[in-house]
Amino acid sequence: MISYNAEYWVWLTLALGYNNPKVKQIYELYSDISDFYNGGIKEWRFCGFFSEKELEKLSGKTLNDTEEIINRCKELDYTVLAIDDESFPLCLHNIDSPPAVIYVKGSLPDVDNRLTIGIVGTRSATQYGISNSYKFAYALSKYGVATVSGGALGVDCASHRDALASDCVTICVLGCGINCNYLSENAKNA
Repeated sequence: MISYNAEYWVWLTLALGYNNPKVKQIYELYSDISDFYNGGIKEWRFCGFFSEKELEKLSGKTLNDTEEIINRCKELDYTVLAIDDESFPLCLHNIDSPPAVIYVKGSLPDVDNRLTIGIVGTRSATQYGISNSYKFAYALSKYGVATVSGGALGVDCASHRDALASDCVTICVLGCGINCNYLSENAKNA
């Protein structure tokens, strides 16, 4: 599933980068992101919070630039949830810099109504650290807590593995996006 306005939000992310606090301002100002996009440079200047460099970046990207990403997500069966989609987690709206879009492989648990805990740590964890992350993730998941981590080797990977061992919910957040081969170091552990 691709959110109704996802291509506009992907465009904004391509233009301004990930983790840009202006995403929230735009979301709050415009009931439809297509109005922002179609308004062009005059509309963007009128907002009053873009630098000249950001205006240049916005002008330098078009919806055509999003095609590859949207098509790749369809090909890989990713759901693309835009910030204005009703399925977008409400808890993400409350952070200072919510993402414009999230890419979901599988099903996204109801993180708004489920206790969710992040377990993160070093990639070069000691056996003690890995053992503790295992124990924490396993115990928490037995009580229905969803664990969130980055999926890197070490503590992150151990927390996912151990939540899965107890047949519970775990969410792997790829901070680098879907086009990076970020977890290749875990291929032998899969």
